[in-house]
Amino acid sequence: MTSLYKGRSVSKDHLRIEVCGTLDELCSYLGLARCQSKNNKLKKIIESIQKDLFVIGTEVASEPRFIKNIKERIDKPDIARLENHIKNLERKKIVKKPCFHLPGKNMMSSILDISRAITRRA
Repeated sequence: MTSLYKGRSVSKDHLRIEVCGTLDELCSYLGLARCQSKNNKLKKIIESIQKDLFVIGTEVASEPRFIKNIKERIDKPDIARLENHIKNLERKKIVKKPCFHLPGKNMMSSILDISRAITRRA
């Protein structure tokens, strides 16, 4: 058993605890990507995403009646910021035709591929 933020105890296999673990795993892989990157702008983007994941994790781990008391929440400007990062990164990538790719081109892309897969699970 474990406790939700300011709330009741739930089993370790409760859906909220599973989601928190997945968000933590994602944040950790993004940390690995951040330390592997030599691009300071990318490092800052990844760090901002990691901070957002902490905010999301707080909300997931909170009882519904306490969510309104959480001071920092993800809102429309945060989502717009992330969408802007995606658009900027996609503009830089030259793809002749849309397709799937095999992970493993290099260490950094592999770490980001793992992060993408974890994000889908989350």
